Amino acid sequence: MHKEMDLTIIPNTGKDLKTTDGFRPITKINCLGKILEYFISMEIEAELSIFKNNLSDRQFGFRKGISSEEDILLLDNRLRHIRANKILRACIAIDIKGALDYLSHHSIIKAMKVKGINYNLIAIVGDFLSNRSCSFMDQERELGRGCPQGSVLGPLLWNLAFDMFLDKLEEAGLWHWKIANSWK
Repeated sequence: MHKEMDLTIIPNTGKDLKTTDGFRPITKINCLGKILEYFISMEIEAELSIFKNNLSDRQFGFRKGISSEEDILLLDNRLRHIRANKILRACIAIDIKGALDYLSHHSIIKAMKVKGINYNLIAIVGDFLSNRSCSFMDQERELGRGCPQGSVLGPLLWNLAFDMFLDKLEEAGLWHWKIANSWK
């Protein structure tokens, strides 16, 4: 029941409605599924805080108590400081289109293992992600990747998986900053 979703397509304000970019997919997940996702996310966050293996302190998107707008101001201040002290050699900004849609389930599970999340919780998330299906216009499709738009758990799973990339940047001594949002 919690693995079956209905897809609704809504117009994307300001986009060309003659293209796929003109529409935004929203997944309607039943109430029990959302409650289950909520409890799973609470357990993952508790595990991360108990073992002091939290997400990168430079990851700001989809985080409780952290405003993306405020973090853009902090980033701007940091960049001004770097520029004033002639430290900055290059700045790269990346927009990952459809990030939640293309997120590999394997990368989520791998990230949970790296973070030291309890094996039973990893198994629950693995089961939660497997054999999911989505219906649209009386057609059903199996979902082998991604987290549905509108899910409670999706943003946290994205942050976990992306944190592995941020760890690589940190190991290489590269200064980084990650903000995630759905700005128009």
